[in-house]
Amino acid sequence: MLLLRNRGHRARLIVVLAPAILIFVPLAYAQCIPSAASDYVGQAAGNPFSADRVYRSWSLRADGTEQTTFEYTEKTDRDGRGRIRFEKQVVGASGNHGEVTLTAREGQSSTVNKSELAKVILIFDCTSGTAISVQPGLHYARTIDQPRPGPTPRTDRPFSGMFFTLLGRNLPANLKFEDLGYRDIDGIQARGAKTTTLGSDEDGSLKGLPIREDEVWSSDDLAAMLLRITKDFKKMQGSRTVLTNIKRQEPDGTLFDVPAEYFQNPNPAQMPVTRRP
Repeated sequence: MLLLRNRGHRARLIVVLAPAILIFVPLAYAQCIPSAASDYVGQAAGNPFSADRVYRSWSLRADGTEQTTFEYTEKTDRDGRGRIRFEKQVVGASGNHGEVTLTAREGQSSTVNKSELAKVILIFDCTSGTAISVQPGLHYARTIDQPRPGPTPRTDRPFSGMFFTLLGRNLPANLKFEDLGYRDIDGIQARGAKTTTLGSDEDGSLKGLPIREDEVWSSDDLAAMLLRITKDFKKMQGSRTVLTNIKRQEPDGTLFDVPAEYFQNPNPAQMPVTRRP
């Protein structure tokens, strides 16, 4: 965890890196991938690809134009074995430019590029039930092996099925679900689903009007979510997530390996705790 504290015009960066922080995404879900991640890429052996997942959130200004509040790009890879890798940078309050000096508990110091320090890599091997979290800037990695009782039961449900669980159901009066059909996105066929929440009495002038929308376009062929657009009309904000630069080929196998020189499963005494100004 990176904590930036400002004192006057001087900023100090305090680094607290407990071992548990390295695996900040738990092993959950039937695919061994956390549900937040499995919403946009599924386990699919024999269907490799590489892409960029671009996320942008926004709020509306008084004049009706959008103001970006947060954005990032996450590199996504799935190999022929079905292993999935996510790589992104966590943007700190002071940005990711320049260098920082980390100090170990024993007193040794090392200089690290801030952009490299902010990089986090997660690798999921659903066949073996293994999750690996890697922080290249620290040369640390942590592995969690989750015992599996047996093979995951096969299912014929397509990837897009998870977004259509409301289809045909009796829904509350203020909830509307739409099957948007099919469309091509960057040459890949996708199926769309849209969920709309309508305002109630407590929403005042928005009663009976849309207060939230969630539109998802997913591909059964790629087993991935290609586009997601959310809107909150009460808070006047929204987000857009798009999978772009898709390359349907086997990614570099070394991306799924932890470098031999990286320290595996560090304990608290082996973690850097401060940065000297």
